[in-house]
This record gives sequence, C-alpha cells and structure tokens, in this order.
Amino acid sequence: MLQKYFFKVIILFLAVTFGLLLACKKNKPVDIPVDFEKNPYMDAIYNSATADHPEDSSHYACLTFVDTSFSFGEIHEGDTVAHDFRFVNSGNSRLLITDVNTTCGCTVPQWPKGFIRPGDKGTIHIQFNSAEKSGEQEKEITAVTNGRPRLVRIFLRGYVKPKKALK
Repeated sequence: MLQKYFFKVIILFLAVTFGLLLACKKNKPVDIPVDFEKNPYMDAIYNSATADHPEDSSHYACLTFVDTSFSFGEIHEGDTVAHDFRFVNSGNSRLLITDVNTTCGCTVPQWPKGFIRPGDKGTIHIQFNSAEKSGEQEKEITAVTNGRPRLVRIFLRGYVKPKKALK
C-alpha cells in the first residue's frame, strides 16, 4: 500500500516537473508596430534602447527654456510675485511634462498638462508668496519630462525685505 502511494507521488512529481520544463521555453521577442496616433501616450514611454541597440537621440523630446533663471529683485515680506518661464520643445518627439517640483510650498507651479509637439512653445507659470520669508531667496523648480534630459531645473531669485517689528 505504501509502495503504491510512493509510486503515485513520484509519477505526479515527474509529470509536474516535465510540464514546467515545457512551459519555460525561451520567449522570442515580438516586434509589434506602434501606432502613435491611436495611442498618443506610447511615445511618452517608448524607449528603443537595449543592450544591442543603443539610444537614438534623434527620437527624443527636449525641454529648452528661453531663460533658466529669473530675478524678481527686491520685494516686501508678504508680497506675491509671478513669472512665466517660456520654453520650446526643441526635440523631435512630443514632449510631456509629467510634474514640476518646487523646494517649498511658497512656490506654486502651473504647467501644460498635454503633449507639446516638436517646435511648439509653452510656459511654466511660477508664483512665489513671500509670507514669512526674508532675506535672499533662491527657489529651485524642477520640471520632470519624458525627454532628454529627464529633469530640467529653473530658478527664481530675489531679496525679501523683512517686515518692521511692531513696538
């Protein structure tokens, strides 16, 4: 009785092992053409770089700012200043700005949420609230894109005059 049970377990083990070996055949790469017009987000994530085929820089978007720094000069504590950083997509693919990060909550960005075609222009609007700030200020703003480079930094600078202390 024990031998029959042992024999069944061995047969079952061999069948499962053989089945797994057949299921683990080497997968061949499939080259499926991508229709970028029907799938507009595909070029935002498409990366043709592999070990055998290095990156082709002619197929990237590129966020290029007209100016990467703006000085708002001298303002009083509590004032709010705003600036539009103008840019162009100087690459050969559609640009997508996925996020714009700032160094603190006093600096608020607004940016285009859709694709920017090659050669098209746009702006990133930055608003700085100087409440409870004083002295030299330098705010770094980082745009995260699908292009090269992935991160592009711009700067807002100026001096905030402190409020006079009340007696």
